[in-house]
Amino acid sequence: MRQYFRRFTRLRLLWRCVALIGACWFYVRQPEAVLWLVRGDWFGTSAGEFGKVSELAEGSGGGLTGMILFFGAVWILLACGMVTRYFPSRIESMGCQKQFAQFYVARTANYECAENEADSDGRRFGTVRGEEAWRREKRRADLGALGDLVVWCACNGVVYWLYGRGIIHEVHMLLICLFYAVCDMVCILCFCPFRVLIMKNRCCTTCRIYNWDALMMMTPMLLSRNIAIQVLNVLALGLFLRWEWTWQKHPERFLEVTNETLSCGNCEHPAGCAGCVRRDRKLSQENKLRQGKM
Repeated sequence: MRQYFRRFTRLRLLWRCVALIGACWFYVRQPEAVLWLVRGDWFGTSAGEFGKVSELAEGSGGGLTGMILFFGAVWILLACGMVTRYFPSRIESMGCQKQFAQFYVARTANYECAENEADSDGRRFGTVRGEEAWRREKRRADLGALGDLVVWCACNGVVYWLYGRGIIHEVHMLLICLFYAVCDMVCILCFCPFRVLIMKNRCCTTCRIYNWDALMMMTPMLLSRNIAIQVLNVLALGLFLRWEWTWQKHPERFLEVTNETLSCGNCEHPAGCAGCVRRDRKLSQENKLRQGKM
């Protein structure tokens, strides 16, 4: 299951990279046609204007049909990825699946955060037990999420300022959106600045904002009038609202101190967890040594 999930995540990274590169290629070769497609004013386009767009697309060495099929495939993959998040799944990371009741395994009421122990990031906790332990973890997670929200809004505020000034337009916003989609997979597989610099959580499994990714990805396109993009915005917003509602109603599902499923010993999807990667390599080396001795 571990290897399967890693391959699945790398495959998602691959197709998102292809989507970003392909969108850039189409924009360089067919800027007017891509702009027409992204703006979404398809039904308000006259026959003459549509013919002009089609001629420009054909004259640039590509084709309007090929461009529509490419962006349509990207839309389908993004939409399917969001829809599957609404339901329990064994192929998704526990980072997003922990919201569902079937993945909650209650820990003993005597859990604690010991002062003489530190996690993988070197953070130390005071010795607290039971109710106070999970309340402390919940408060820390909320503060980390708030910090992420402030940073994300500030960064995208700059993007929208550039958009409002006319320095960038709808196609640039779409390219930023696809860039965010690639960065989302990089955060899972390699390095997540939100985890390391702000939230300080152990890994993706214990991430407080895991299901924010769809809405964060769609942030540059939130004001789009394109009906297809609006559908993605609604799906992303629904994931965000459901996640936050579940967090408020059942915070015990999201915290390692209360949910046994989130502990390292029960982890089945360690993508992006450096500790798990090192452990797997060590076990692999030990198995090779044993086989060599035999």
